[in-house]
Amino acid sequence: MVKIIITLLILSTLKDCSQLEKTMQIEKIIFHTSGCFGTCPTYHLQIEDNKQFKLYAETVYKKDAQNFSRDFDSTRMGYCTGVADDSLFKTVNIELKSIGLDTINFNGMEYTDGPQITLIVYYDGKRKFLQSAFPTNKASRLIASLYKICETSKLKKTNEKFTIESEKSGK
Repeated sequence: MVKIIITLLILSTLKDCSQLEKTMQIEKIIFHTSGCFGTCPTYHLQIEDNKQFKLYAETVYKKDAQNFSRDFDSTRMGYCTGVADDSLFKTVNIELKSIGLDTINFNGMEYTDGPQITLIVYYDGKRKFLQSAFPTNKASRLIASLYKICETSKLKKTNEKFTIESEKSGK
């Protein structure tokens, strides 16, 4: 009897998870990072639901033996376009769906010597604005995946300057 109840609970949970995945539609993700008192890159990223993205890499530093040098990496800076890797895009979507977009909040702390992170997510006809120098740990894997898109994707530089929704406006 206990096995049947546990099995039914597991099946019910799996059904709920699959329904969540089917019903939540991520439309667009905007990700901004600010500089810091070190070698934090400054990125402005917009990813559409079709995996197409625009990236303005405002400040990027060269990597050296200690990870980053104080020299700019102009080859990775500027306006770029690309397509997110399938597995990385899937990871971003899974993380977005698992963090509870309707209820998650960042603490809003702005000033620090580290980067400020801004996420603007459009989903199911809604808009969620999150911004903080100390985002919740619940979003750490999502943020790491977005950084990875900025840092490892195949980019095509473009002379076309574009605007990505501002992290400062909150709108």
